[in-house]
Amino acid sequence: MPVEAIDHINIITGDLEATARFYAEVIGLGRRDGPPPLTPANAQWKSDSRGRPIVHINTLDAPTA
Repeated sequence: MPVEAIDHINIITGDLEATARFYAEVIGLGRRDGPPPLTPANAQWKSDSRGRPIVHINTLDAPTA
């Protein structure tokens, strides 16, 4: 059965930039900033070509709900 979509995977990482770069280069996802209280320093949302957020990448110290 083929995968037709991936939606809202959350990854917690010690290296935000390297992890975000991986998803950009290998899977081709674009960058979006997460909503407050997240900041570009502690979170990046990776989106598909339609702008849908697919992967949420957070640092170890990013705020959580």
